[in-house]
Amino acid sequence: MAFLVQPIMELVKYMGRSTCTYLDYHLNFDEAMSDLRRELQVLNRRKEDINLSIQSEAGWRKEVKHEVQGWLEHVQEFNNELQAIQEKIQRVKWYSKGRLGKLVCKKIEMVKIIYEQGSFADGLIVTIDRSPTRGIILPTENVVGEDFAKEKIWGYLMGNEVGKIGVCGIGGVGKTTIMKHIYNELLRVTDFDRVIWVTVSYPLNVSKLQENIARAVVLDDRKGLRGGGDKERQASELMSLMEEVRSVLIVDDVWEKFSLKEVGIPEPTTQNGSKIVIISRSIEVCQRMGSESMKGEDDVKVWNNALTELREQMHYVVRDMAIKSIGPESGYMVKAGMKLIEVPNERGWGNDLKKVSLMLNNISKIPLGLCPKCPTLSTLILSNNYKLLEIPESFFEGMPELKVLDLSNTNIEALPDSISNLEKLSSLRLKWCKRLRYLPSLAKLRALKKLDLYSSKIEVVPEGMEKLISLEYLDLSNCYNLKEIPMGMLSNLSNLQYLLVYGELKIKGEEIARLSKLETFEGVFYDIQGYNYFVNSQDFQILTDYKIVVGDQFSGIDQKKPVVNINNCDLGEECIVLPDNLQNLVIEECKNMRSSLNKAVLLEKTTELSYCVIRDCEDMKCVVHLDSSSCPVLEKIEELFLWYLPKLSVLMRVEGVATPLHVFSNLKMLRVWFCSRLRKLFPLELLQAFQNLEEIDVYWCKQLKEIIALSDSDASSDKFTFPKLRRLLLSNLPQLKNICSAKRVVVCDSVEEIKMLKCPELKRIPVQLPLLDNGQPSPLPRLKEIQIDEESKEWWESVEWDHKNLLQPFLKYI
Repeated sequence: MAFLVQPIMELVKYMGRSTCTYLDYHLNFDEAMSDLRRELQVLNRRKEDINLSIQSEAGWRKEVKHEVQGWLEHVQEFNNELQAIQEKIQRVKWYSKGRLGKLVCKKIEMVKIIYEQGSFADGLIVTIDRSPTRGIILPTENVVGEDFAKEKIWGYLMGNEVGKIGVCGIGGVGKTTIMKHIYNELLRVTDFDRVIWVTVSYPLNVSKLQENIARAVVLDDRKGLRGGGDKERQASELMSLMEEVRSVLIVDDVWEKFSLKEVGIPEPTTQNGSKIVIISRSIEVCQRMGSESMKGEDDVKVWNNALTELREQMHYVVRDMAIKSIGPESGYMVKAGMKLIEVPNERGWGNDLKKVSLMLNNISKIPLGLCPKCPTLSTLILSNNYKLLEIPESFFEGMPELKVLDLSNTNIEALPDSISNLEKLSSLRLKWCKRLRYLPSLAKLRALKKLDLYSSKIEVVPEGMEKLISLEYLDLSNCYNLKEIPMGMLSNLSNLQYLLVYGELKIKGEEIARLSKLETFEGVFYDIQGYNYFVNSQDFQILTDYKIVVGDQFSGIDQKKPVVNINNCDLGEECIVLPDNLQNLVIEECKNMRSSLNKAVLLEKTTELSYCVIRDCEDMKCVVHLDSSSCPVLEKIEELFLWYLPKLSVLMRVEGVATPLHVFSNLKMLRVWFCSRLRKLFPLELLQAFQNLEEIDVYWCKQLKEIIALSDSDASSDKFTFPKLRRLLLSNLPQLKNICSAKRVVVCDSVEEIKMLKCPELKRIPVQLPLLDNGQPSPLPRLKEIQIDEESKEWWESVEWDHKNLLQPFLKYI
């Protein structure tokens, strides 16, 4: 037995240390949360002061500095994360607070750092050279009663969610008039470089359309395109023109679909910030114009009119405008946004009504016993009546043909049992009904295709839901009171195409592996085994839009889709299988992870992976470990974030094979934070793989000594090039001695921002300045600023940098 004593004692010591640390986090959790709230209040006060200063200084030809805007966004992210933590606290079990306590302590540290970064000594605003006008004011007519429509359209133009908007309805409804008012307002108050109005009419003349857009871009009716009528040449020239400006393009009177690419119009994206508005009498034209971007995109919404069935992307504003132009005699009753406090009495409901919209009112009650006799009513919209608490049993009894029922954003606690008899119902929307706890049996609703219960308070799935054989769309996400779905229920819904079960629910892979028509999915799996089973199923490949979490759904990381998030799992010997079409991967707080990413995860078939975050994985020693048995991996990765990896010592380890230049060859952004064992960032032999890097951000890596590491035998070159590098950010690196050793230099002529904060041991900055034709050095051509912390002024005076005097105008102390 003696030979067992020593190992057992070592195990007890290790467990004792881990347990004590865990208990510390647990016992001090409430105090840590108070500290976090207090620090965030201080940070938010600075944010408010900065916003007030911006408001007082802003004006024409004034723009908020990018670093200031980035800081404000960073603060908002932290506010969102605190909100997420607070929501999580309400749901986690008692013993889970230890892990959350660790996260809270890290957030406190980071909030303090962000606060320090919010001291903008050189001001918040920059003056820019902008053309004196962005377009020509259009004559307009007065618009009465369409403020809501204008506000909705304006909201989408000002927001980031929507890039392409379709406004459709029959002639004379007021589409063009409303858009002219919005166009003039855009000229007056927004930051778009150009606001362009063109009319297409019928038949479409592509060359004329190209010329009209080009003249609006350059603000000169005399200057056209040089293509001489050649559509392809003109499209190329117009594309180049429009890519130079952030614009709103309003295209009026569109009778037929045309290709933006063939005309030379860039697709609107969050990156270019441009918008396109299509005005048409035809819903089909709007839908087809949107279809170019819809596949695989989240930022396209098409506005349908009232004469079509309610669809998933439907927006009510322009639809209601079209209904109003038809009048009640055609079977439509629209009283949207009219501040009603009650629904119309029975005399107000005609026998011939087909569609009714009472949305966006203050309706608080429906009279007891009210039973409208509407034998042909197919659509009833009562959404956004926040004061509505109850619906009487009799209300739906006279609506046997009802197909679409929208009660979203109401405060009802239950649906009446009469819902159970609406056998023609195809769409039931109960989104954001935050007090809804009870639904009657749905067993008879065999025609139901859409059921939306997002963010409701239901505690069990409705009775009879397993019989909804026509169901194509089911949203049970954010239903935090719903703890489980009965086994076998989901697999019965064989026609499901859209399934969201994101929240407290966890599901088994074999349940949804049978859903062969599934195209969109968001949900949480119990474990790696169930997740792997689902991904390996033959029907998974049809899935194109997904957000999959394995383990714990809580995450403070913003996640783009399609994404797989492995969170707080004990990986052991299990290897993670990734979908072939995966683009975004997040691995957080996983225990017993193998020493490298490509040993823990099957990456060989995942050729589209472009974004990867690895956080708090204590066993990871390198990102990629290549040997004779390895396959090519991470060739298309563009963004790599490595956070809190205490054992990470190198990015890539190569053994027994030639140095691979394809790995990381598309990497644009590398962020390495809190990796305490990392000593060298780029070994010289791997440097060639990082030629597409645009941003290097290294923060709080306390043992890092070199950025580019050379051995004594490396004498092949005295110059290293990062041709696309725009941002070099080195912060809180107490042992950093060299960017590259000896007298070698780094060439990065594209660099715009250099940040050197708290790097006291760094003696030399080897960034080479370019030479003019006369042989004299000049500043870096794209350099905007060099940021140094206030405490490092003496360090800046002593650090070596050839021709440092040329860089003094770019210096900024923060």
